[in-house]
Amino acid sequence: MGGGSRQSAMQEPAFVHLHLHTAFSLLTSTVRVERLIARVQELKMPAVALTDQGNLFAAIPFYTQCLKAGIKPLLGAQIYVVPNRLDRTERQ
Repeated sequence: MGGGSRQSAMQEPAFVHLHLHTAFSLLTSTVRVERLIARVQELKMPAVALTDQGNLFAAIPFYTQCLKAGIKPLLGAQIYVVPNRLDRTERQ
């Protein structure tokens, strides 16, 4: 029927990190944005997510460096929400 087989036309799926912290997530990571982007390029990932804990301090450098490198930036944050920070039980 057609020219090539369906399997040969399909590409291997790319891996994309969807949960990644930088040095701005204190006590969790030491990864700097510049080194992260360089490694993502080495691994030929099409995109990468940034999900620092409780802040977005790395968002702008991450976003601009990803675009410069031809990588799709995905922004997120790991945020903890409580009804009232003063209302605590002994276990909290």
